[in-house]
Parts: sequence; structure tokens; C-alpha cells
Amino acid sequence: METSFSMVRLYFFGPFFCLWLSTSLIFAQEVDQDSLNVPNQQLELRHDNDFLLTTDKYYSSGLFLTYRKKLKKGLLSPWDEQVAISVLQQVYTPSNIQSEVLSDHDRPYAAFTGLQFNWASTSDRWHIGIDGLLGQAGPDSGAGNFQRWYHNAVVISPPPVWEGEIANSFHSNIYLKAVREWEWIPNPFGIRAAVELNSAAGSKDIFLEPGIALHFGRRNPMRQSIAYEQLGSLEREIYFTLRLSQRYVYRNSLIEGHPSGDESPLVFSPEKEVLHIGFDLYHRFKRHDYKVSYRYLGPEVLDNGSHNYLILSYAYSFGS
Repeated sequence: METSFSMVRLYFFGPFFCLWLSTSLIFAQEVDQDSLNVPNQQLELRHDNDFLLTTDKYYSSGLFLTYRKKLKKGLLSPWDEQVAISVLQQVYTPSNIQSEVLSDHDRPYAAFTGLQFNWASTSDRWHIGIDGLLGQAGPDSGAGNFQRWYHNAVVISPPPVWEGEIANSFHSNIYLKAVREWEWIPNPFGIRAAVELNSAAGSKDIFLEPGIALHFGRRNPMRQSIAYEQLGSLEREIYFTLRLSQRYVYRNSLIEGHPSGDESPLVFSPEKEVLHIGFDLYHRFKRHDYKVSYRYLGPEVLDNGSHNYLILSYAYSFGS
């Protein structure tokens, strides 16, 4: 058991340790001319997982690789604008991952691999983001096979059986985000409050999610802060954020199948209201951005329990 857990920790932290080591070597060669060469590009690696919280169910894991670029000239001058592209993979499992009896499952297995495009515009008080998503759900996504390999080769434990997986289907979606922020107390220990509205429409997700966020600590203004994944500043940030939102769900195709119908052997009706609670810890040091987050989700299917997971992210900024 101890050996298996050590292998799990190696799998989870290994990529981030290698990134930290390599970027530390890069940082050792960085000189004060950083102040003259403010980066306008960024590469981020993010991993979502619940095993450190002693669970392996529902939203089991996610991998994201993102490239961002700050535009010199945008559509909404004088607002700052950025574009980004992400490759992502997400895995969802029932709470009983060893049973092959479908009646034992409290949600279907679901795997998704996609390509996401983002455009964002930010001022001193507002942030607006638009995302387009294209992706494949089901066995052809490859995410289920990756999780089986991980359990066999790394964790060395019985892999989930993946019976009753959501059928193959192609999805397209659009996501909109709008944020209005107020500064209550300035740095060094600043307090900022924000009202957020997230929404989605398409074949994969349809929802509306209003929420609030409170930021505490040394943080840059909206157009320069990692709170909104902004480039164009090397000013140090270290702060934490509390989040609360309520998602009103109209469709979740990774639970109920494709809206046009598919051959999924097991589907459920999603809960119409899902509570989201979050805690984020952010740190920007020169070209390096570090994020550690905790997420709590209310039940997504009737009679399911709640779920929590962690988010680890590292990003390196470059260019000028």
C-alpha cells in the first residue's frame, strides 16, 4: 500500500517537479532586464484530481495544456485583450468503480478530449471572456484508456471497469464569462470583491452560473492579475480567493448523453441546481505563476453525494 501511494504521489507531482526544476534553471539565468521585457506569451500545465482528498469518483481527473498570447491591438481598445488555445482531457466515473453491474452505478462513466479557444478582454473593472470548445466524448476520446493505463502502470491497483460508458459523440460548445470587480482595500493586504456570471450553450453543456468572489492579499489590478490569467506584468502577487456560485443546469451531456440521442447504455437526469464552493491560492514571481485550488461541488445527480477535488497549475511566461 505504501509503495502504491508513493507511486501515486510520483505520478501526481512528478510533472510539476520537473517543470519547477527546469524553470528554476531558466530563472537562474534571468537578469534584471525582465523589467524591460514584459512577457506577452505563456504556457500553462494544469492538473485536476481528487485522489489526494481520498476519493476516486465523479470528476476523477483533468489535464489541460494552454498557450496564451497578449494582443498588441484588440477589438475593444483601450481594453487589454488576450487569446488562448487549450488541449484538454477529462474523466468522470461512478462512485463504485469495480462493479460491472450497471445498476450499481450512480452516474455513467464519461471521457472527453477537446480543443478550446479563448478570447478575453479586460479593463480596470471588467473582464469578459468567450470560449469555443470542440471535442470528442466516449471511448474514441482516449481518456478512458489513459486512466486504465495509469491505474495499471503507475498506481498498480485495479483500474475502473469502464462498463456503461457514455457513447461516442462529437460536441461543440460556447462559454461566456463576465466579471465586475470592486477594490475595497488597496495593497499590501488588499481586499477585492467581484460579481461573476458564467454561462454555456451547445451540445455538451447548457447552464447559467452566477457567483461571487473575494480576493485577499497583494494582487495586481484586473488587467494585470493572474486572477484573470492576464499577461503583461512582472509585479509580484500572492493572495487567496474565496468563491461561491450556484449553477443552474439545463444540459450535461456527460451525464445524460448527446441531445440528438446516442447509444449510451446508461444515462441519468442531472440535478438542475449545483452548488460550487472554491478556495484558490495564487502566487506570481517574475515569469512564474503558481496556483493551488480546492473545489467543492454539490450533487450532480439525484442521490449522489457531494464531491471535492484539487487543482494544481504552473505557468511560465515568455516573449516580449
